Amino acid sequence: MKDLGILKYFLGIEVARGKDGLFLSRRKYVLDIISEAGLLGARPVSTPMEQNKKKKEPIVSRSSVEAKYRSMAGTTCELKWLKSLLACFRI
Repeated sequence: MKDLGILKYFLGIEVARGKDGLFLSRRKYVLDIISEAGLLGARPVSTPMEQNKKKKEPIVSRSSVEAKYRSMAGTTCELKWLKSLLACFRI
């Protein structure tokens, strides 16, 4: 064992001693992650989404028949889930 002195930084946590006790902070750890991601100069926002994105659909149907089939399949899945949920409640 070796005495390394007063604890200042351990496992990503900064430790500061004050007259009221110990203060723990992860500021340095978070700044290191932000720096590695290349986002050190980024501005904070209230939501992590792009504003005014023009929200493209993930699936593009080739025909109206295919669109109706996808809709019907999704509805069937939801109805089967609802039926099993009601069965769990014995309704």
